[in-house]
Amino acid sequence: MKSSTFNRFVIIVIVLGLTIFGGVIVYRDPFFHYHGPIRNDYNLDGAYARYYNDGFVKFFDYDAIILGTSMCNNFKVSTLQELFGVDKAIKVNASGSFFNETNVYLQEAFVHNPDIKLIVRGVDCDCIELDKSEKSRFSEEAYYLRDNNIFNDVNYVLNKKVMIESNKTGVVDWDEYLSWRWQPSGKQVVMGENDLYCGLIPEQKQMDDEKYYRIVENIEENIVMIMRDSPDTQFYLFFTPYSICAWGDLIYNGDLEIQIHAQKIAIEQILQCENVHLFSFCNNFDMVCNLDNYIDKKHYAYWINEEILNYMHEGQYQLTFDNYDEYLDEITAFYTAYSYDKLYE
Repeated sequence: MKSSTFNRFVIIVIVLGLTIFGGVIVYRDPFFHYHGPIRNDYNLDGAYARYYNDGFVKFFDYDAIILGTSMCNNFKVSTLQELFGVDKAIKVNASGSFFNETNVYLQEAFVHNPDIKLIVRGVDCDCIELDKSEKSRFSEEAYYLRDNNIFNDVNYVLNKKVMIESNKTGVVDWDEYLSWRWQPSGKQVVMGENDLYCGLIPEQKQMDDEKYYRIVENIEENIVMIMRDSPDTQFYLFFTPYSICAWGDLIYNGDLEIQIHAQKIAIEQILQCENVHLFSFCNNFDMVCNLDNYIDKKHYAYWINEEILNYMHEGQYQLTFDNYDEYLDEITAFYTAYSYDKLYE
C-alpha cells in the first residue's frame, strides 16, 4: 500500500471513529445538551449540577423550579409538589453561585417554558452586596455548554469523561439529587478552632452610596426584573438563615449594620412585585441559635429545608410592607445584644 493511500486510510479511520464516538454522546447526551433523557433510568450526579442545569430548563417537563445555591440542595421536590399543588418540580441549583448566574438559569427557563407556575428561590444574604455582574469562581464550570457556541461543543462530544457518564444508569430521585443529608451537624462541626466571639465588639461600618447603588442594581437586574416580567408566576423567595456563628462573624468584623441595611434595601425592592412572597427566617432565633441545625456556619441541615417549605406554605415569617420594619428592628436588637461568648459554653 502506497504511503499516500495508507495515510488517507488512517485519516478516514480516525474521522470515522471520532464521528461514531461523538454520535454516541450526542444520542445518549448525559448532560442534556441537545435533548432530554432518552430513557427513564438516566443518571444524575450532583457533582455535575452545572453541566445539567441548562438542559434541565430547556428540555425537561416541569411547572415549578427550586433555584439557588447549596442552601437549596436539600429541598425535597415531593414536599414542594404536595404542599403547593404543582405537578412536576425540578432543582436547578449551583453551589457557590451568585445572583447573576442563578438569574441566567431562570431567564433561560422562561424562554423555553413560559408557563412556570411556581419558583422557590433562595436569596443568599452574603450575595446581596455583590456587583450585579459578579460571578463566582465556579461559574465558568461547563460554560461551554451554555454559551450557544457550537464550535466548542467538541469539548463535550469528544470527551472521554462524558462517554463514561453516558454509560451510567440509575434510579432518578429528585428528592435526593444534590442532597447531602449524611453531613454531620452540631457545635463541634460548626465552630472552628480560630473563631473568636469575645472581647470588644468593634464599631460597626455604615452603608455608603457606592454600596447602596451596587445593591440596588444587583437586586433589580438579577431578582426583581424577571419577576416583574413574569406576572403569572408565583415567586417564593427567602433570605437564607445562617447560624448564630455567622452573625457573630458579622458583628466582630464590623459588618452587622451593613448586612441588615442591605436586607432592608433588598426587601423594599422585592416587595414591589405583586407576585412575590418574601420570607426571612433570620428572626427564627430558636432555629438560628441551635447549632445542631447546622453543618457549618451557614449551611443548615436537611430538616431545616423541610421546615422552610412548610413555613412558606403556611405564610409564617413572611415579610410585607406592614411588618418589615419591625423585622429589621427585631434582628438588629437581637444580634447586637446577643452574648456571643455563650457559644463557648
